[in-house]
This record gives sequence, C-alpha cells and structure tokens, in this order.
Amino acid sequence: MKNIVENLIYVMRSENEDKSLSAITSLGLLVERHIQDRYSDVDYLHLFHNDIQIYNLKLSDNEVNLILENVLFELFHNVNKNAVSLAWCLGKFHDKYILSDFLKLFKIYKNDDDVFLQLLFSLISIYDLREIANTLNFEFEKIDFSKLMKSQEYLMELSSVFQELKPRKPDFQSSPTR
Repeated sequence: MKNIVENLIYVMRSENEDKSLSAITSLGLLVERHIQDRYSDVDYLHLFHNDIQIYNLKLSDNEVNLILENVLFELFHNVNKNAVSLAWCLGKFHDKYILSDFLKLFKIYKNDDDVFLQLLFSLISIYDLREIANTLNFEFEKIDFSKLMKSQEYLMELSSVFQELKPRKPDFQSSPTR
C-alpha cells in the first residue's frame, strides 16, 4: 500500500497539471480521512473517483508525515506550481503544529492573492483564530496587502467576527475596494 502514497507523491510533481492536481486532491483527502478517522465513510469512494485501491488505503502516521513533508517541500521549493491546491491540501493536517510554516508561506506568496487566500482558509480550518491572532497581527504588519484584494476582504470579514484580529497596517484598512 505504501507504493500508492509514493506514487501519488510522484504524480503530484508531474508536469501534467490534471494528473498533478488529481494526486494533490487524493493526498489531501487521504490525510483528511485519516485524521478524522472516517475510513467507513463511503463518500470518499466517489471523491477518489471510484479508485478502490486508494479508497481501501489506510494511512499510517508515518505516511501522513511523509505527505506533509512533500506538500511543504513543493510549496517552499516549487513556488507557484499548483500552489493553490497544495495550500488546500495543507489545510487537512489538523493534528500537526505547522503555524510557523504558514507564516513563512505567507511571506513567500505575499504577491499571489489566490494562494495567500487559500493559505488563510487552510490556516483557519486548522487553528482557532483567537489563539493565533496576536501572531498573525504581528506577521501581517510586515505584508503589503495592496496586491491581495481578496485576502484583504477576507481578513476584514474575519476581524469583524474575531475582535482579536486587528489588521493595523494603514494601507490594509484604507485600501480602495473594487
């Protein structure tokens, strides 16, 4: 069964974008199902495009760590290649402490609104925003949000719900809306 995970990681790096995206999706869903212990959920068979081998695969913790290492490697070293999908996949690792990785990725993708926004979505799916708001406030002060309109709007919505998140950068608060 390990060959399936290794094969998906290999295909994730493929130049064929459709195959790569399909592998990233399968890896993310495998991790999600493992972490949430949803091995009896038949909906995953459909999500795996009726691939019974992938559906029957039960990950070990080592395989989950291997997937995480490879997703992070791709995000850090192959910047912009399927980055939105990889950022989505990162949001499946609910049992890992990867906040520092997110903070580094925000700096790397500070000019790519789509990736930055997906990183935000993934971060919020893993962490309680109230617990990390101070860290985010500090890190986001260093980012010019003028090129990140969608991310800026999402953060403004979050700040209205979570008072702890206070975007303080002047251009963040006063940037024109579309």
